[in-house]
Amino acid sequence: MISGLFPEQVVSVIFRQFLNVGYKALNALYENLGSRQNRRKAFEQMMLEKSSDRVAIDGHVIACTSETNDLSEFGYKASKLGTEQINWLTAYDVVSREPLLSQMYSGADRQNICKSIV
Repeated sequence: MISGLFPEQVVSVIFRQFLNVGYKALNALYENLGSRQNRRKAFEQMMLEKSSDRVAIDGHVIACTSETNDLSEFGYKASKLGTEQINWLTAYDVVSREPLLSQMYSGADRQNICKSIV
């Protein structure tokens, strides 16, 4: 029965065993997972659209000794810091000096940082 379903439907079928929740409610929950980012992304897009198009990007490596932070990993500055790190990137409008967007990344995640800048 499951092989012919979409991933959202599979989740609904599997979790029906554990929760007394209907298919539509569980499917809606699955669809909305992570949707809290939509408002943030819309705000960042609005900030970029109203900016002067002259943008400066500032990045920081932050030492992090947390055992529970998933973003804390050994990165390229691990030998200098002696601990795991988190990368923090902020874009500013050069003319208005307002921050446009800001994001934290895993200490070892240099590739996604470069992609998000572009």
